[in-house]
Amino acid sequence: MLNIAAEFANDWKLSFNHDKSNILIAGQRIDNSKLWKLGDKCISEVDSYKYLGVNISRNISDHHHIQEVIKKGNRLIAYIKSVINNFDNFNRVYYGDILWRTIALPSINYASAVWIPSSQADIDKIENLQLQMARHILKAPRNTPRAALYGDLGWVPISTMQNSFRAKYFARVIEMEHHRWPKLLLNTMISLDIEPSKLRYKFLNCVQNILSKCDLNDVIDRAKVGIASSNPQWAKSIKGTIYNIFNNEWKDDVKSKSSLIDYLTIKNAPCMETYLLDEIDFHGACLKFKIRSNTLPLERKISRWTPDNDGICKLCNIGVEDVKHFLFTCYALNNIRVDEYCKLENELINLNCLDIWGLFISGNLDVKFNLALGSTETTMSFCNISNADDIYEIFDKFCKSFAKRAWKARSELKSTDN
Repeated sequence: MLNIAAEFANDWKLSFNHDKSNILIAGQRIDNSKLWKLGDKCISEVDSYKYLGVNISRNISDHHHIQEVIKKGNRLIAYIKSVINNFDNFNRVYYGDILWRTIALPSINYASAVWIPSSQADIDKIENLQLQMARHILKAPRNTPRAALYGDLGWVPISTMQNSFRAKYFARVIEMEHHRWPKLLLNTMISLDIEPSKLRYKFLNCVQNILSKCDLNDVIDRAKVGIASSNPQWAKSIKGTIYNIFNNEWKDDVKSKSSLIDYLTIKNAPCMETYLLDEIDFHGACLKFKIRSNTLPLERKISRWTPDNDGICKLCNIGVEDVKHFLFTCYALNNIRVDEYCKLENELINLNCLDIWGLFISGNLDVKFNLALGSTETTMSFCNISNADDIYEIFDKFCKSFAKRAWKARSELKSTDN
């Protein structure tokens, strides 16, 4: 084959770049002493080769390519972090989200329709890139649950995106004309896999698992005998189906975490929260996210990993200091709370929403929590009104203002006690 290529180049006055030409042998070498020549020059044998942006390894494993993806992802994250930091928190979440989606994700997901992680460890390493970026954008602590990060940013796991790409690529290939080489290769792979439960090819096995989760078990089985799926529209709806599965898994993840017991009352699906898109007040947005995700380092939170801490509020010494105590009942913060309540009341009265104020001030802690920290949908669940967006903005402003003032006062009081 090398001789044929060399003769063709010679006949047509072409030349090869020998520095970029290599030999890659799949599997174990038979003749360890063999030298490879392209024309009159030797070319080296390599264990992996980058072709069309994908690193192909001697053992036909995608592990080496995934390691390169992770390295590149870390470089892009470092670049995005430097850009975000240069904005000095101005519109931080908006710029961070745009940069991640348009610069990093396309590179990380490049050709992921055809390369498959060989282990859960590889999947976790790839996902950790997005978790690292989410924590940096929101300045969230490392113990922040992934469900809260993805929930408020409206992100889906990288593995979910890639599974969507693989299913859509599979759908595209099975619809190709029979002379196309991807279709020929797929047909060969399918024909060699007699038992669906023992798929030998990693790509087919991955696609089968994806389709099985989507209740499309018959797609590969029917493709083996050249019959279309009983659901001809499956390819058009597969992305939505995969994302809906993630939404259900996300809810289960939130329910499984005791620290997010209140989060599910104000959040029912992952979507970008508008409170994070505050152009100027990122500090307030950051505190609000920590309150929503229950990651604010209050005494109850600290007591979980400090045995001698009983979780009692050190400011008022009355009750356990959790987010609801911090926001609504701590006596040491009453002056700030009364001042912010007055502002909230006036703004709601100006909006002709005295009933909403009455609902908030007379409601229990759960009602207060949901109104102060919930979304527009949460507000509408309490009252079906047309100006829910305006009410949401008023409560958002109240929550951020109180959180900033109260957190600063709490820090000062604790430092004085110490």
